[in-house]
Amino acid sequence: MKITQLDGQVWLSLVNLLVEPACRARYNPDEFRKSCILKLQRHLHELLLDQLPVLRQLSRVLDEMSLGVNSAAATNGASSRLILEQVPELREALLRNKSWPAIAKQQQQQQFGPAARQIAQDRLQSLLQSFEMMCQIEQQQQQQQQGSAKAAAAAGLGSSGSSSSLLEGG
Repeated sequence: MKITQLDGQVWLSLVNLLVEPACRARYNPDEFRKSCILKLQRHLHELLLDQLPVLRQLSRVLDEMSLGVNSAAATNGASSRLILEQVPELREALLRNKSWPAIAKQQQQQQFGPAARQIAQDRLQSLLQSFEMMCQIEQQQQQQQQGSAKAAAAAGLGSSGSSSSLLEGG
């Protein structure tokens, strides 16, 4: 399958727009444009890349866009949003010269030993006290509501009784 001249011109225009630093600095695609441009990735296959080798740079730029790297800002000296960090060295340093059985025994004593049981009991006791206090507050609120309801009912009976005595006397 050979690429046509029109297809080649379209691909080269995209390369100029997205790869060339001068054009890239002027073209700042929003999210919709990025999503449309990223749809081009599925059309970049090996046969096309063999016919137009400059499309490998476009493929790299599309990969950067999909990862969220702002290459235009990076070329201007601004900070990039993507930071890649090599972690295996850190992992190796953490794992080196460790006595894992000793660490496991220490953790078992700290997490499941008598001191941990005491801490757990203290926490449970604190939670129980908090729960009891909330129950007492709720009971007090219910008693206050009942007391205010009785007072309102007594006030309603007292006022209706006095008005009836006025009617009878008058």
